[in-house]
This record gives sequence, structure tokens and C-alpha cells, in this order.
Amino acid sequence: MSSDNAEEMTAEKRSEFFRDLHEKSQRRKQENFEREEFKYKQLSHEDRLDIFCAIARRLYQGEIESRCTYRYVLYDILGFGPEAYSRAQDAGFFALHNSFMNEEYADELLRSFCHFHEFEDTEHKISKFKTCVLD
Repeated sequence: MSSDNAEEMTAEKRSEFFRDLHEKSQRRKQENFEREEFKYKQLSHEDRLDIFCAIARRLYQGEIESRCTYRYVLYDILGFGPEAYSRAQDAGFFALHNSFMNEEYADELLRSFCHFHEFEDTEHKISKFKTCVLD
């Protein structure tokens, strides 16, 4: 077997590995979805509303009032651990979290970063950074 064939087999096995991993991930996602929906539908209307309001309050606290990181909201405010990271992401929480980032908040983060690192000419650096990244 030539080294080219060995490399092809390795690439083929890698491709198969990632295909299998993706399929398992999709099955796990679907199983979680079905279980979560089943449990949700088993709750009374009043229980669903209570839970929704409790979660909404916590999301408001983390996303709007405190502008925390995804992990901080998930772990410290909602009280979950690392096991919740990908499940919450699969449920759309990561996208929801990122949707709260607007230009004003991004500028605030950049100013804080520059201030923390004692950069001079902060506004110029922010403007230059935004031009490079956003254009």
C-alpha cells in the first residue's frame, strides 16, 4: 500500500467518523426534543406559565440587566452545569443570547476591554477594529 493510499484511508476514516458523530448528535438532539416536548405538554397550563415566567425573569436578569456571558447565565443564573451547555444551544438559547448583542453593547465591551488594558486613543482603536471586522 502506497503512502497516498494510506492517507486516503485515513481521510476516509475521518470522514466516516465525523459522519457517524453528526448522525449520533442529530439523534440525540431529536430524542431530547421529543422528551422535552412530552414533559412540557404534561404540565398544566398554570405550571407552564409559572415555569415560563421564572425562566423569563432569569433571562431578563442575565441578558438585559447584567449582560452576562452565555455560560454565566446558564450556570450561575439558571443554576445548570456543563451538561446543559449543548442542550441549551440545541434548543436555541445560544442564538437567543447572541441576539442581545447590539452595536452599542459591542462598543461598551470594546471600551471596557481597552480601558482594562490601558490602551491609549481608545475611540480610534475601536473605530479601526470595527472597520476591520465589520466591513
